[in-house]
Amino acid sequence: MLKVIILYPNSFPIGGAATNRIFHIAKAIQLSGNNVNIICTRGTEKKDNVINIHTKGVYNGIPFSYSVNTVIWPNSKICKFLNILKGLISTIRIFFLNKNNIDIVICYANYSFLQNLFFFISCKMIKAKYVYIVDEYPWSIINRKNSFYDKFYLRLFFKFFDGFIVMTNVLLKYYKSLSKSSAKFVQIPMTVDLQRFKMKLKNKSEEYIVYCGGDITGTKDGLDILVKSFNLIKNQYPSLKLYIVGRVHESIERLVNELSLQKRVVFYGFVSSDKIPEILMNAKLLCLSRPNNIQSEGGFPTKLGEYLASGTPVVVTDTGEISQYLKHGLNAFIAKPNDISDFSNKIVWALDNYEESLIVGKNGRILAESMFDYTKYHKIINDFLYSLLTHKYFNNGN
Repeated sequence: MLKVIILYPNSFPIGGAATNRIFHIAKAIQLSGNNVNIICTRGTEKKDNVINIHTKGVYNGIPFSYSVNTVIWPNSKICKFLNILKGLISTIRIFFLNKNNIDIVICYANYSFLQNLFFFISCKMIKAKYVYIVDEYPWSIINRKNSFYDKFYLRLFFKFFDGFIVMTNVLLKYYKSLSKSSAKFVQIPMTVDLQRFKMKLKNKSEEYIVYCGGDITGTKDGLDILVKSFNLIKNQYPSLKLYIVGRVHESIERLVNELSLQKRVVFYGFVSSDKIPEILMNAKLLCLSRPNNIQSEGGFPTKLGEYLASGTPVVVTDTGEISQYLKHGLNAFIAKPNDISDFSNKIVWALDNYEESLIVGKNGRILAESMFDYTKYHKIINDFLYSLLTHKYFNNGN
């Protein structure tokens, strides 16, 4: 039995796509009979909007704790720094207090260079392997920075890790070029908990299509494309509404006002994960208008897993590795990226041919069951983790 710690700098157990990803990997590790704990290394909740209230507990069988002994993320920069510093020191203290009970430390992306350096040194001292979970390109690449620090960061940072869990083949190749030669890799695609979508539906109170995200920035997420596409078809479907689930950037609110869509667009705000299945399963269509950019090229939209698992017809843009899994007209409706007209046309076809669309939705659910169910990957992840300790050859899970 392996003893695994997962370091996570975001909200848990309630959170967005990254939280779901961490939870699925933790459950997959646990399914193989291993011991796994999640440590949140800083506060994550705003004082006026506390969603996660417990500093420690067990969520669906996974133990978790906040090493800072508070869930609150302070407002001032100084207090934020002190919160991060306390989390770093407390986490390292946990390492050394349990040095004989930790085999592998898994770190989710978004930690700074210095934080990872201290975690790396600590892992070396307690003789634990250090693994990185990454779902997209480094932010310095996404934001196209080219400073000396970013060049230094890219050359050195990824050599800290003994292994990598990546979401796409593109990322596997990219991070291999930056890692040390002995590092091992496994590619685990986007995953979903299908059990959440086995529920009885209530009667629909109104007809709507849905965009669901976490923190929605606007143009980077392609939500502006969807809003403009919806504006093109609104007169054809006067009773249809657009539900936007997630924290929305003010630019999207301005766009809705400019297009006079206030009565047709519903801003749901943040919704807890237990409410998501009902919203998705009661919708007419689920829409994901991701643009073609460097972020979508490397990553894979984790919300797509929940879309497909719902059995509701999906309209999605052809970005990254999506077309390696989905086929237009079979298990989804695939539109050209950055094309408002094509996206709106796909929505219209799906709504006007809804009996056929329902079959496409059912096929999407079948695909999710066969390819994206997290329980199917527990052996691959387990073999990968053991390979780090035994130094046996591992062929990336392919």
